[in-house]
Amino acid sequence: MQEENIIYKVMINQARQYSLWPANLEPPLGWNEAGCTGTRQVCLSYIAQLWTELKAFGLNQQLDSSKH
Repeated sequence: MQEENIIYKVMINQARQYSLWPANLEPPLGWNEAGCTGTRQVCLSYIAQLWTELKAFGLNQQLDSSKH
């Protein structure tokens, strides 16, 4: 199957990291749907709009708490 024919879902984990997952497969444990389904390019564009902070959420919390 050619990649442009695969439909993906955008997934998000507890660390607020995003990933693509084939829509026809059950997502891995710890990952939830983030609200976008489409081609790889559509999903990557969606992620690019949302995921502006590349550090993991937990790391951001640790860094913020160490400043106090």
